[in-house]
Amino acid sequence: MQVTENDLDQLARHTLRVELLSGMVLMYRIDVEQKQHLISKFRSNADGTEEGRPIKFLWLETYMKRQVIVNITEITRVTFCYDYTIELEEPNSYFDNFKVLEKDTSFVEEATAEGKIRIHVLTQEFLPSAILYHKGVAPEVGYEINPLVYYELPKGCLGLFGLELDDEIPLRQFINFIDMDGEENFIPINQIIVLEFEERLLYDEENEDDEEEGNLPREVEFDLFDDESDGEADENDETDLPWDDNQKLPF
Repeated sequence: MQVTENDLDQLARHTLRVELLSGMVLMYRIDVEQKQHLISKFRSNADGTEEGRPIKFLWLETYMKRQVIVNITEITRVTFCYDYTIELEEPNSYFDNFKVLEKDTSFVEEATAEGKIRIHVLTQEFLPSAILYHKGVAPEVGYEINPLVYYELPKGCLGLFGLELDDEIPLRQFINFIDMDGEENFIPINQIIVLEFEERLLYDEENEDDEEEGNLPREVEFDLFDDESDGEADENDETDLPWDDNQKLPF
């Protein structure tokens, strides 16, 4: 039986692999529609049918309602990869390309229907509103890094940016963000290698889907007891946690 491209699209999870001049490799989860749109755009610029409209920035939407732009002049190769869903432990996992994902773990006691107390581990994951990787070298001071990260940016602060990336209106010269100190930053857009940001920064209007599963911060819940455990501690134990005081936590 011959497997077609359409069959693969339905059976697989798709990953966009972007290799940069610096040797850095970026990975992004994309859906079938995003894959087909990007391939079509690349093909039209590979056979000369879209003259006069060169791609300046690779623009894509990845999982968890995040947008990404990558400066074409910094790319050496783009590859559309796929993995069979059944072979992936976390098909919808986020690729933390810049190691900025933060996690906060807490313990929560919950009562069962039988009145027993079970302990759950809740892990909250947080991403900055925007991650900006630029061509420069970070100053030799402890608080300056590359990429730059911005938290709690206002909704709609990148309004019209989508039209600019689609060449419908002129591209702005600077990206303007407010940092955590309340200071206003202006970054020349031609110095940006990668900009990843929350989708809500493009739109001023309220989005009813803001609280949908997949947005960050998100909670991941784990039960400390396996299915065979009744969740109760032994009568001789001083605690209902499944390890002793001298033992390290299992994560």
